[in-house]
Parts: sequence; structure tokens; C-alpha cells
Amino acid sequence: MCHWQRWAHAAAAGLAAAALALRRRAFALLPIAALAVAGGLGAWHAGVEQGWWPSPVGCAAAAVPAGSTEAVISQLMRAPVPRCDQIPWSFLGLSMAAWNAVASLGGALAALVLWRKA
Repeated sequence: MCHWQRWAHAAAAGLAAAALALRRRAFALLPIAALAVAGGLGAWHAGVEQGWWPSPVGCAAAAVPAGSTEAVISQLMRAPVPRCDQIPWSFLGLSMAAWNAVASLGGALAALVLWRKA
């Protein structure tokens, strides 16, 4: 789920660059929408962490280490698997996913207000 939020941020950055290059006011709404999607995904992830709704199936994954087949299997068997439904870090009572929701939705709202004033 963390990766999905990053993909939305990458889409927002790419769409913002395209909107700047094309200099079309209407295109500026696309990165704002992508940022809002990132915020929605962050809110959804935060809800999964809080147990408000179930996590998607297969949301935990580990990176594939390099080496021989036996070494890779051994490392994979020993590695802890990160879970989408556990809070790995929090600040002021909010998880990283919740902070992403706050920042992304706040940024989308601010950008929309600025877009409307322009």
C-alpha cells in the first residue's frame, strides 16, 4: 500500500511537469487530482493500520536479496515481513500513512485554491 501512495506522488509530479510544459490551465487539475488520490490512499492505509477495515490480500512483501538460490531462500526465510496493518512508525499519534493523507490532501486543497484564484 505504501508503494501505491508513492506511485500517485510520482504521477502528480509527472503531471505537474507536463502541465507546466504545456502551459494549459485546465491541465493543472490533473496533478491536483493525483495528489488527492495519494491522500485517499494514505487515508485508506491509515484505516487499515487502525483496524477500521481489512487490509488487501497479499499486501505484505519483502525485497528479493541478491546471491545464490540457497542464500536468497535463507535470507527470505529469516527476514521479517512488513505488514500493511501494523504501524511501523508514528509521530504525534499519526502513522506515516496518516501523515501522507494529511500532507497530500492538504496540498491538493491548497493547490486547488490557488488554481481557482489564478
